Amino acid sequence: MMQESGKIDPAWKIDDAEPFFEEICRSGMARNIAQNFTTIWLKLFSPVREIHCSSCNLDVHLGESEEQKCPNPDCLAVL
Repeated sequence: MMQESGKIDPAWKIDDAEPFFEEICRSGMARNIAQNFTTIWLKLFSPVREIHCSSCNLDVHLGESEEQKCPNPDCLAVL
């Protein structure tokens, strides 16, 4: 679904996204509550909200416990 929306490079595999899931856990927003060979179950501990970045004109989704800066590597503006 994310690839079809055009927001993710269609060449990516799920393994390419692992660093992003690890960062979500490090931020305290979610915690890994179960895992097997192909699935990771995360529980959210912080509400997620949509924020519009006026610097790069993107809508981003951040948890309250995450650093409030634009995740776009070309922008990184404080939100």
